[in-house]
Amino acid sequence: MTAGNTIEQTPKVDVNINYEKEKVPEMKIEAKEINELISNGWKAGVVSFGTIESRFEDYDIYFDEGIEVKTLGAKVYNIIFTEKYAGNIINGFKVNDTKEKIQFSLGKPTFEDENVIGYKGDKIYVFFSQNEVSVYRVEDDYQTEKFLEIVNELYETKNANTFISKLTNLWPDYDEFMHTEKSVTLKYSLKGLTFKVNSDRENGLGIYKNYGGYLAKGVTLDNLTEDNMPKYMYMHLDEDLIYETERIRVDNVISRELEDYKARLYFAEGDGYREFKDYCFSKKETDKFFILYNSTDEDTIYNIRFVSKDRENPNSEIAKNEAIYTYGWINDTQFVYSIQGKGIYCYNARTRKTVTIIEGNENFEIKKLQGNQLYYDNTSLQLV
Repeated sequence: MTAGNTIEQTPKVDVNINYEKEKVPEMKIEAKEINELISNGWKAGVVSFGTIESRFEDYDIYFDEGIEVKTLGAKVYNIIFTEKYAGNIINGFKVNDTKEKIQFSLGKPTFEDENVIGYKGDKIYVFFSQNEVSVYRVEDDYQTEKFLEIVNELYETKNANTFISKLTNLWPDYDEFMHTEKSVTLKYSLKGLTFKVNSDRENGLGIYKNYGGYLAKGVTLDNLTEDNMPKYMYMHLDEDLIYETERIRVDNVISRELEDYKARLYFAEGDGYREFKDYCFSKKETDKFFILYNSTDEDTIYNIRFVSKDRENPNSEIAKNEAIYTYGWINDTQFVYSIQGKGIYCYNARTRKTVTIIEGNENFEIKKLQGNQLYYDNTSLQLV
C-alpha cells in the first residue's frame, strides 16, 4: 500500500466535544448464547450455536436455530436472532415483538430510525428490526498501553503505513479496510474508532461516542477538553459507530426486497439504461430465489449470493473469490455457472451443494439451455 505514507494534520472541523453517556436501561439477558459469549469473553469457537447450514455475507448461518454469527479477530462481532429463534433474548422479548411492547419495558430507545430501534446496556447493544434482533458487545478491551505507544509513534514519525500495520496487528477485528493509492479508511465499529488518510477531510483517528479507551495518558472522553485533545484526532461525539454500522446493515437487508432487487439489475449507461450482464442465459430469478453479486468493469461477476424469497431456505453464497463468466438458472433451485479455463458447475441453492459438470482449459462461455442440452463455446453436453 502506498496511500498516505506520511500524514499531515488537516484543519479540524469544529465539533461539540461535550460528551454525555447514554442512560443505560436495565437489561435481563436471557438468551443462553449471549450469556455464554459474555462468560467466555466473546471468543469464537467456544459457544455452540447449532449446525451451520450456510455462509452469507460473512455470517455463519445456523438456519434451524435462528442464529447468524459474524466473527472478526477470533471474537464474535455480531450475533443475529431471526424469527426461527424460539427463546427469549432480553427482558422477555422475542423476535418481532412490537415496538410499543419493547419501549414500555426499556423506555425511549437510545437509537432509532424508521427501520430499527436500539439500546445500549452495560455489556451489550441490542437492536430490534423486522424479523431480527441484533446484538453487539460493549467493547472493554483497548490494550491501552500498546495502543498509546503506536499512537505516539504516529505523532512522531507521521508514517501512516507503519501505524496501520501495527494497529491491525494489535486489533485484528476491524470491520472495514479500504485503500487506494491515495487514501485509506480503516474502521473499528465496536471500538468506536476509524483511521483515515486523505478521506473526508481527515488525516488521522476518528473518535466516536462509543469509544471507551484512552486518547492519551490520563485522557478519556469523560475528561476531554479542547486543551488536552491529542493531535491527529477528530471527534464525532454525536455519533455511535455501532449504531451507524447496524443501521446500514438493516437498510441493506431491507433493500433485498424483490422490487428493489429488480431495479438494481439495471445500471446507467450514458443517457439510457441497458440490462446488466446480458450474457446471463436465463431468467435472473426463480420462484424461490434471486441472486446478488459484485461485478467488475470486465465481463465477470463474483461473490454470488442467493437470497431466499420466502425465507424458507438459508441464504447462501458461492465462489466468493472466483470470477464467474456465464451463469443462469436451469430450474427453480439449480444454478449453473462457468469459470473461464476451469469448468462448468451446478449449485443447488436449496441443498447448498455444488457438483462439477465439466472441467478443462476451455473458454466455457455458456450460450443457452435447450431442454437438457447445455450449449457452450462451440459444443454442447447433456445435463443429467
